[in-house]
Amino acid sequence: MRSLGPDNWRIAAALMGSYIGRQSHGLFASVLAALLQEWPQVFLVVVGASGSILNLIKTAPSIFIFALVQVTIHLIVLGLGKLFKLDLKLLLLASNANIGGPTTACGMAKAKGWESLVVPGILTGGILWITSWFEDHCSNKHS
Repeated sequence: MRSLGPDNWRIAAALMGSYIGRQSHGLFASVLAALLQEWPQVFLVVVGASGSILNLIKTAPSIFIFALVQVTIHLIVLGLGKLFKLDLKLLLLASNANIGGPTTACGMAKAKGWESLVVPGILTGGILWITSWFEDHCSNKHS
């Protein structure tokens, strides 16, 4: 049997989904096909669901505080943006690009159907990554 390439799991899931759909038109078949196509996200949800905030605070309080500060600042920025009547789409995408980087910003823009914001989201996330890399590598701690 020959490999289908790096995206073989997607091709197999799509083929399996159409096969299952022909066999039975029930809800179970649709759910199973969707799970087969989205298994990486399901895996991450399952792994994250077993996490414990209390355990995180005990073992790595600095990471918890960093994440808390980061999310708090973003909520404040979103609130100020709403107060000044800025476009909510732009605020949400910029916040996503800042926290998750260009890949999640692109995914969010595509998923929401904001085709005109895909490239700005990627560029914003990329510029933020470059800025943070430059700041990290040019600071005194690496000398």
